Amino acid sequence: TEIYTLSLHDALPIWWRSAERNALEYIKAMDGVLGVSDVSQANLGHDLEVTMKSGRRKLVEVKSVASFAEPFRLTSNEYATASSAGEEYVLAIVVNGDQFDIRFVCNPVAALSFERRCERWSWQCSDYASSGSDLEQVFPAGRRPTE
Repeated sequence: TEIYTLSLHDALPIWWRSAERNALEYIKAMDGVLGVSDVSQANLGHDLEVTMKSGRRKLVEVKSVASFAEPFRLTSNEYATASSAGEEYVLAIVVNGDQFDIRFVCNPVAALSFERRCERWSWQCSDYASSGSDLEQVFPAGRRPTE
């Protein structure tokens, strides 16, 4: 018997991708849907683009939760896209456990209440004016572009 150990970091993308795939297949099976494209890797602020038989387009952001009582987060990019797309933007909230369940929320910025939070850290340096390396040390035999 082989045992595979995955870190949480390794497991999360598989878990999220599974929710997106399940949502894509679910939406594709709906009567009024002409086609569904996965655009999640393009960083557009949504995961799926749905073309309806009527010609209308829907932008779908998939959120995976353990239960419908669990909160979810939108990135700033997703929130901005949802705000500008209005009725075209749909949240697909997926419970991807033992049993698959999905809920849709149209125009989530208007329909739901969001609280803006700062949850990410960055590293800032404000004292670098007197630092630096000589161009010759960084790029041996290099010339300044103006020479």
